[in-house]
Amino acid sequence: MIEKNVLTSANVFEKNKLPIRVRYTESSSELGFHSHEFTEIAIMFSGEATYLTEFSSVRLHAGDVVVIPAGAPHCYTDENNKQLMNIIFIFDQLPIPYREIYHNSGFSALFVIHPDYYRKNRFYPKFTLPENILAELKTILNRAWEIQRSRQICYNLSVFGAFCQAIPLLLAGYDANGKVAVEDDQSRIADCLDYIGRHFKEKLSLSQLARRTNMSESTFLRHFRLATGMTPVGYIQSLRLRYAAGELLRSDRNLADIAREAGFADGNYFARLFHREFGQTPREYRRDITIDKHNLV
Repeated sequence: MIEKNVLTSANVFEKNKLPIRVRYTESSSELGFHSHEFTEIAIMFSGEATYLTEFSSVRLHAGDVVVIPAGAPHCYTDENNKQLMNIIFIFDQLPIPYREIYHNSGFSALFVIHPDYYRKNRFYPKFTLPENILAELKTILNRAWEIQRSRQICYNLSVFGAFCQAIPLLLAGYDANGKVAVEDDQSRIADCLDYIGRHFKEKLSLSQLARRTNMSESTFLRHFRLATGMTPVGYIQSLRLRYAAGELLRSDRNLADIAREAGFADGNYFARLFHREFGQTPREYRRDITIDKHNLV
């Protein structure tokens, strides 16, 4: 078993602020194997280093990106003029627009698939950025790092804004060449999650989704549960509920219309699921959000 240090969220993120930071790592060999309670995107801007996990050893060069899930032990050795930018965050606590970003198989592969799925298959996501994307990312993230370092006004919000700019660039780089580094089963599950993200309002069956991945229903169900921690039905319901919650924030349409648009034929069933997911009825959720908006004015 690998001995490792664990970097906790409480020691890294500031209380009552968005859980996201950017930081440079120029030399980290002395830290040894360690893990985090949060996700990390590591982007190699220059130099090189060997990236070790509990099951692999990869030489990283300028332009390489690795996504390190929470709880994944790793370290760097044989560092040579390494300039590594780390984006660290707790994704579920960031206000990311689900509707648009879930419509990308790269996003599903990098941030939706459960870390245990990658551990079982003995690899973590890695890809290489084209030079133009790497240069653009460096400009965006350097600016965010300077704002954060000097603690300028609303610096945490600036870092989050840089993250929102960085994600599409990273996904473009992943789509360009990252998929070749993802094994076939993972790629097919990621593509299926992309399909669900675009069609979750529609009636989707287990057999239909299994056919898209070219798997039997039992094999697909096993892979899907391991990849997401949910059944396909539970995953689709979660997307529908998050969509409905967003519509409650954005509009004053009646609940029945929102439920139908999200894919729920039965309004009472929708209300029960919504309460189970968010701890409030849809009416209570909308009321509390409205009160919060007024209090901010």
